[in-house]
Amino acid sequence: MKILTLSTMSGLTRGQIDQFISRYGIHVHAQPRFGAAREFTPADAFMINLAGQLRAMRVNNQDIASAVGSIVPRVDPHTFEQLEIYPERAELEATGEPVYAVVTKVSEGDTKKMIATFVRQSDLDKELLKLGAGASIVVCASLIADTIERLEGDRRG
Repeated sequence: MKILTLSTMSGLTRGQIDQFISRYGIHVHAQPRFGAAREFTPADAFMINLAGQLRAMRVNNQDIASAVGSIVPRVDPHTFEQLEIYPERAELEATGEPVYAVVTKVSEGDTKKMIATFVRQSDLDKELLKLGAGASIVVCASLIADTIERLEGDRRG
C-alpha cells in the first residue's frame, strides 16, 4: 500500500507515519529501495491504521508505539513474508463475527505500557469486565483489515 493511501486511510500525515517508524520504533516489514517510496504490507498498514485510530482518541505517541509494537503477525520462516494482517486473524474470524482490538495499559515492573489483544465480538464483554471499566480502548480490527484488503484488491485488479 502506498503511503498516500495509508495516510488518507489512517488520518495520519506522512510526517506522523515516518515519525512513528523512526522516532518511536514501530517496526514495519516494508523497507524502501534507495530513492523509491515505501510500499507498506497489509500488516504494516493495519498497525499504522490502528495508530491513527488511537491518535484520534488523543492517546500519546509513546503509548501508541507500545500498543502497536505489541502486535506481531506471523511470518513465513522461508520467505519472511507476513502471513496475516493481525495475529490469529483466520482463527478469530472463522465464526464470521467481527474481531476487536482491545488496547489496554498494563504495568510491567516499574513501567506502564499499552498492549493490544484481539477478541471476538461474543467475547468482548467478558474481556472488558476482566480488565475493568474505563481501562481499555476498543477498535474494530475486522473493519480495518477488510478495508485494507479491499484497497489492496482494487490496486492489483
